[in-house]
Amino acid sequence: MEVEIARDIEALVPNYLNNRRADANNIKQLLADGKLDAIGKLGHRMKGNGASLGFHPISELWANLEEASACGETDSVQRLLDELVQFLDELIVVYR
Repeated sequence: MEVEIARDIEALVPNYLNNRRADANNIKQLLADGKLDAIGKLGHRMKGNGASLGFHPISELWANLEEASACGETDSVQRLLDELVQFLDELIVVYR
């Protein structure tokens, strides 16, 4: 997936994306430990961060993770986690 990001924040993007990859690993462990509440808190915090940098698809995934975890839907959390990892793996950032 291709996402257009403002050139003036280009320096922030690599660190941001590395942190989201680390978050995905954390979610995997939290899910294995049954800590859906922690996943929901992380999702809530991250959905705004993605939007502020222009990563709207990531924000949508975080919002969905927050909702699925609040509803106790572990299968949905796993599916959304897989989508997040795939998105990060396939992401192409275009600076404008």
